[in-house]
Amino acid sequence: MQELDERIARFESAREQRKANLSLESMLHETPFASWSGRWPDERLAEARRIFSDATAKLIALAERGTPTARSTALRKIVDAFNRLDNETGLVESVERDAIVERIDELATCVGLENARERLTRRRTW
Repeated sequence: MQELDERIARFESAREQRKANLSLESMLHETPFASWSGRWPDERLAEARRIFSDATAKLIALAERGTPTARSTALRKIVDAFNRLDNETGLVESVERDAIVERIDELATCVGLENARERLTRRRTW
């Protein structure tokens, strides 16, 4: 039990450290959704990662000259892309949904937006 508690504490510590240092640039270099490997076909997992990579790059470009509306639009396009992906594959289940919404929330925070009352993610069909 002590070993499990220590593992949980290390995980939580790493998670808090990541949150404290979170930026668009750091998120661009992450490999999200590692736990989906084996459950999702490789090409679909690569597509999910590309959706976020493209959106993050877009948000970086908008950081200097973009409006809040343009940043919101970039985040909403993630939802649209996952709507299409899920309509084709049916792969997005509750675990994936939570991870996708959490990552959108993190991106939104990095650009000074929030997803309160699912303002950015409510149009999801998954």
